[in-house]
Amino acid sequence: MKKTVGVCGYVSTGSSAVVDLLEEFDDAQVVNGEFRFAYYPDGLEDLQFNLKSLHSSAVAIKRFRMFAKSVFPKNAEIDRITDDFLKKIVQNKWCGSSNFIDFYLNPIGVYIKKTFRKIRANKIFNEPTFDYDIEFSVMPENFDEAAKIFISDILSAMGVNNNSNEEKVLVLNQSFLARDPVKISSFTRIRLL
Repeated sequence: MKKTVGVCGYVSTGSSAVVDLLEEFDDAQVVNGEFRFAYYPDGLEDLQFNLKSLHSSAVAIKRFRMFAKSVFPKNAEIDRITDDFLKKIVQNKWCGSSNFIDFYLNPIGVYIKKTFRKIRANKIFNEPTFDYDIEFSVMPENFDEAAKIFISDILSAMGVNNNSNEEKVLVLNQSFLARDPVKISSFTRIRLL
């Protein structure tokens, strides 16, 4: 893995100015945008924390998918990388529906389902089906390694050539929490300078 500089700060402390300054150097490769996969809500940290029970893992996996899509909207390559990562850690999957998952991800959908059930009880309409993939994972042993491959693949999709012999230093903006810079190392092969 390339030598990496992670630039981080608190809101309005000037960390983006440091990234802009480092971009001026020929031997620096700056990744555009904030690299927030590790610590943002519904990112890798939240996913790992919630892989402790069936119900919380099912919700966390759905939220992680939604998070990846929000960071890179309409990007088929990132969707594929996210799918590959989740396939490595998901231990069980089936098509169905769950009020528990719906409650956390789509409370309006739960209301609609309950309304249709009441209407169906009066024999007016059949209840519509709202089936989707339900994925579970409880404390997968391969999470850290799968996360490292995921981050490496994401960086490659963002234009970082990790196999290059170039001596460029990789610069990531906001890749970790300012109060916990070491945390990213458990998810990546990145060595922070």
